[in-house]
Amino acid sequence: MRIGILVTEFAPPWTEGVRNAAFGMAKELINIKNKVFVITSWYDGLKEFEMINKLKIYRVPNLIRQIPIFKTIQINPLLRLIKMLDLDVIVSYIRSFYLGIGIGLSVISYLTQTPLIHIVHSYPELLFRKNLRWILPLFFNRNTVVSSTKHLKYKLAELGIPSHFVPIGIDTTRFSSKINGGKIRQELGILKDSPVVFFSGGPHTKGINAFLKALEKVCSKHPEITIIFNKRSSRMYLEDWGQIAYFKESSEKLDIAKNIRYIGARDDIISIYAASDIIILPTVSPLRVLAYPLSLLEGMSMGKAVITTEVGSIPEIVENKKTGFLVNSGDSDELANAIITLVEDRSLRQKLGKNAKILTQTKFNIKTVTNEFLKLIERIV
Repeated sequence: MRIGILVTEFAPPWTEGVRNAAFGMAKELINIKNKVFVITSWYDGLKEFEMINKLKIYRVPNLIRQIPIFKTIQINPLLRLIKMLDLDVIVSYIRSFYLGIGIGLSVISYLTQTPLIHIVHSYPELLFRKNLRWILPLFFNRNTVVSSTKHLKYKLAELGIPSHFVPIGIDTTRFSSKINGGKIRQELGILKDSPVVFFSGGPHTKGINAFLKALEKVCSKHPEITIIFNKRSSRMYLEDWGQIAYFKESSEKLDIAKNIRYIGARDDIISIYAASDIIILPTVSPLRVLAYPLSLLEGMSMGKAVITTEVGSIPEIVENKKTGFLVNSGDSDELANAIITLVEDRSLRQKLGKNAKILTQTKFNIKTVTNEFLKLIERIV
């Protein structure tokens, strides 16, 4: 089968978020004898066409998310490309589907008579604008919609948009507990027995303020602890929303700066996971986590204990005190207590990590998820 995968951003090393999900799906579809063509945006320094890991990658300028809507509906380059590729199905991972790009893809699907599947993995911004919500069914109901979480499937159903539930898959052989993080610890000057907490930074909706308050208590009780603060794991994102400066300034005021190790955009995020004992995602906004946070699933796949909050879709993948710790959103004391508990109890960390690893291997393994998705494609085609 000839499958086109559209994703807004797709550049080596595919180490974060939707790009990682798209790469994992594409790679596995190829492994089971499908022909896959990735269509993505063009950036300076990237070729218009390249072959990487058996993936044929085509880049077009009108898939860049940040450009104005009126430019995204200039569909001729994309239409010519899809006609040339003679696809059996188009699979879209594009977030702004219901805006200009969605209009273009719907038109292309109609003109080429190529089925279009849209994978929904984030909260449509148009839902905030009640006067524009009528637009959504015009896009979604004409195409097949896949919800990446049960919570998102429910939210779409509230809007009258039917969808199929297929979770995002994780390459459990790539995100493996067998990977050694010793080199990263050595590079960052972390002692062998020092407990390490990994926080993948983002906007303040990811709970930076609650995390900082919790760290003041944690570092006071366990001054040997090390926090790895990662602003972004992809080199495609150079902005950091001012988060590193904010985190540095705040940590100095709280006298915990000596416990923090800052890492920028890196290609070896898997090694960072491996060097960590605990993965933290204290998000405070349910709208940020309608999709499963891949940083949690990736860490869980590597057998790491995770601490996160009871918002959005997170309780679908983290069962409190079985596959991780769930704390109340914004509660810095509860977050601090959870971190201290895991720092002091190695056997509990290992138990939670083992359960989390089993969960990802059975329910979120990329092979299982891709086979389920392929069955859906075959029914549609």
